[in-house]
Amino acid sequence: MSPSNLCAPPVQAAPVQADELLDVDEAAERLAMSKEYLYRHHGKLPFARRMGRKLLFSSLGITEYIKKSR
Repeated sequence: MSPSNLCAPPVQAAPVQADELLDVDEAAERLAMSKEYLYRHHGKLPFARRMGRKLLFSSLGITEYIKKSR
């Protein structure tokens, strides 16, 4: 390694966002959709995950979905 590399400023990495799993109530509020709609259409939503009997939604997935919908 050359000495000039040792004096270079550190490269700032993009902050990593933690994904959070939301329940149906939280997802419905964030998406401005009814809980019933989410239950009926969860198979078509790429951010929905079934965990046993529980239906959960990726927070980051919802954010991306909202960005693409605009």
